[in-house]
Amino acid sequence: MRVLKRLSLLIIPTILYIISLLIQLYIDPNHLLQTKLIIIGVTTLLLNILIILLPKNILSNPTIILILYLINLAFLIINFLIGPKIAGTKRWISLGHFTYQPSEMFKPILIILTTLLVTNDHLNPKRVLEFLAALAIPVLILIFMQPDAGTTIIIFSTLILIALKYMYTQNRDILRQVILVATLFVLYIATIFNKWFVTLLVVAVILFRRDIFKPLILFFNLLFISLIIGVIFYQHIPGLKQYQKKRIEVFSTLITTHPFNKALQNQEDLSFNLKQARIAIGSGGFKGKGLANITQSRLKFLPEYKTDFMYATLSETFGLFGIIIILSLYLTLIYILNKYTANNKIGNYLAFGTTSLILIELIINIGGNLGILPTKGIPLPFLGYGGTSLIAHSILISYTSHFNTS
Repeated sequence: MRVLKRLSLLIIPTILYIISLLIQLYIDPNHLLQTKLIIIGVTTLLLNILIILLPKNILSNPTIILILYLINLAFLIINFLIGPKIAGTKRWISLGHFTYQPSEMFKPILIILTTLLVTNDHLNPKRVLEFLAALAIPVLILIFMQPDAGTTIIIFSTLILIALKYMYTQNRDILRQVILVATLFVLYIATIFNKWFVTLLVVAVILFRRDIFKPLILFFNLLFISLIIGVIFYQHIPGLKQYQKKRIEVFSTLITTHPFNKALQNQEDLSFNLKQARIAIGSGGFKGKGLANITQSRLKFLPEYKTDFMYATLSETFGLFGIIIILSLYLTLIYILNKYTANNKIGNYLAFGTTSLILIELIINIGGNLGILPTKGIPLPFLGYGGTSLIAHSILISYTSHFNTS
């Protein structure tokens, strides 16, 4: 029964992958793609069954996970030094007709390692954070240098959220500090969109001006200033790729234009990719056009329709109604994960890390498709074309399901 319950958590990811599979095979029905997608799906399923059947003491052994971390780190270094350049980046290792992306596999590895660190009662909080920094910083630097800013941001944000949850369990006052500082930061960003938020910002600074918040407020002040400087002087930032500059340019156009401005509605200043994504999303309407009638994706007007702009492809195909169902599947998966692991310390942190990862990726991908965030080349979990991404996310689900107590 317990094994069947763990396997049941794979139902929603499987449904999402089948939806993606049908769309991709309809749009691009060549034999090689069909074979690849089926092999990736079967491999993922078998790997997850293996993880579910493994004893819990093996899965919770930090030495085994650390060995996997070192092996993947070696792949990342080798790929960075001598790996092939694909689309201007060094993110993939060629394996014949397949490719392996080490940065994607670091999502489950680092979340699992972080969980094992923060649930270790023999380590004090300072030592835990030191170990976490030692594990994460080299990986984040290497991924950023590929360059892959999107994956760097996602991994960094997920680990920060897990660390904050851990800090909260050690000192509950930290939650109040984080909420207040996060409020300040949101108001800072909001001032870019509307000058009236300046008033709220000034009031918030006056109310929150206490010694206990000064270090955190200073940090976010510096972060906000650096973001503004980056957006203004992005053309002169050393090492920034041309496509990254274009994304910042498009984003700066969006955030400095009123949402109801005709210039924005006409999309005259937006990139080609974003224009096509918005056309696809808008043309889907409420019910969608169905697979037989989609044009943006099938006729390849929409670039990267299988990965970066999969949300736009889904919107054109199934419409708003279909998007609501798909998002409901994600939320159901998140609910079940957290329900199953509520009374288990390791499972609780794993579920929190997995939830954080999925939500961050959804926000970044959907926000980029809608034009309210810069496009970062992040696929939707279980729905994108990337095989490594599918395997990485599925490993997290099956690994987390091993620690359910219901």
